[in-house]
Formats: sequence, C-alpha cells, structure tokens
Amino acid sequence: MRKSIVLLLLLCLTFPLVAKREKVKLKDIKEEIEALKKDIALLRADFSQAFEEIRRISEALRTFEQLNTELIRKIEKLQRTVSQLNNRLDQITLEVRRLQTSVPGETPVRQPGEQTAPTPQREESTPTVEGIYRKAFADYLAGKYPKAIQEFRKIVQNYPDDSLADNAQYWIGECYYSMRNYTKAVVEFKKVVENYPEGDKAPDALFKIGYCYRAMGHRRKAIQAFEELINRYPYSDKARLARDILEEIRR
Repeated sequence: MRKSIVLLLLLCLTFPLVAKREKVKLKDIKEEIEALKKDIALLRADFSQAFEEIRRISEALRTFEQLNTELIRKIEKLQRTVSQLNNRLDQITLEVRRLQTSVPGETPVRQPGEQTAPTPQREESTPTVEGIYRKAFADYLAGKYPKAIQEFRKIVQNYPDDSLADNAQYWIGECYYSMRNYTKAVVEFKKVVENYPEGDKAPDALFKIGYCYRAMGHRRKAIQAFEELINRYPYSDKARLARDILEEIRR
C-alpha cells in the first residue's frame, strides 16, 4: 500500500515536468513548421520570378529568330539579285568584245570580166577566249558546274593576261559556291584577290569569301573578310553591302 502511494506521489510530481517538456517540444515543432512555411513561400516567389524571366527570354529569342530568319531571306534575295546582275554584266561584256572584234572588212570591187577567185576552205580555227568563256558560262547557267570549272580554268591557265582571266577565276569560285563546297570556293575566290587585285571582280570575290565563311559558321573569319573588303575597296558596291552585313553580325 505504501509503495502504491509513493509511486502515485512520484507520478504526480514528474507529470508536470514531462508535460512541460512535451509542451516545449511542441512549441519548437510549431516554430520549425512556421520557418519551413516561410522558406517555402520564398522559394515559390523565387520560382515564379525565375519562371517569368525564362518566359521573357523565350519570347525575346522567338522574336530574334523571326527577325534573323527574315533578314537571312532578304540577304539571300539580295544575293540572288547580285548574282543575276553579275551574270548580265558578263553577258554584256562578252557581247561588247564580240562586236569589237567582228568589224567587217572592205569587199573588193570586181572589174568587168574578172573572174572571182575560189574561196579557200577555212581551216578549223582554234577556239577564242571569248568562245571558251561563253561556253563555260553557259555550262554554269545550266548547272553543269564541274564542266564549267574545266572551261574557266582553261582560260586562267592558257590566257592569264587576258581581260577575261579574272572573271574566269571568279566564276570558278562561284561554281564551287553553287555546289556548296565552301572550302574550295574560298580557295578560288582568294586567287582572284591575290592574282587580280586591281580587277573589277576582286571586291566581289572578297564579298563571297565572307559569305562562304558565314555559311560554314566561321563568324570571326567572315567579319575579317568583310572588313578587308571595306578597307581595300571602300567605294565599291560590295563594300556598302558588307557594311550592312557587318552591322547585323555584330548585333
């Protein structure tokens, strides 16, 4: 009986202490929960802010891609126009040279009773530079690029001092460019600049070098080519186009 009373007294004495400790623990847990709630609220705010930033960046990228695509289309259209003008210019050049070299001679006056001497048969003539160039250019327009390259190269190798030599060298580069072999196109276009720096095709060649590097993803080399064009031929039409392209590349 005494033992029961003692135990009961001990229980009565320790219960408040235990209850107090449990109350303290519960308070700590509540405080920790409140702290966690605040942290979660901050994380949600940070997440919302980050999500909004991602959304703005995505919209900006879409807008940039649209503008870039539109610009690429305009540049490609401009390039086609320039190529067509170059083609037309070469055709006119050939026609002028043909007219200059085909001046008719005087027809001798035949006296009465004079018999006309038989006309000697013509030997097969060697193809002229103009003839080779015209054939090569026709092959280029027909998309027969390897064949056109062979014909243009004949002019460069056999008639390096002819006024059409730099044009022929330039169109070799254009053939490779049309075949999307940009590495070889750069090599051939560089020959125009190195071998015919005073020719009218040198600015065009530098311009296409920049285009080739840009097509290959070599941004720095493309910029260098366009800058060289502007520095060496500042008053050429291609220099004006190069300035516009550089402005776009550097944005």
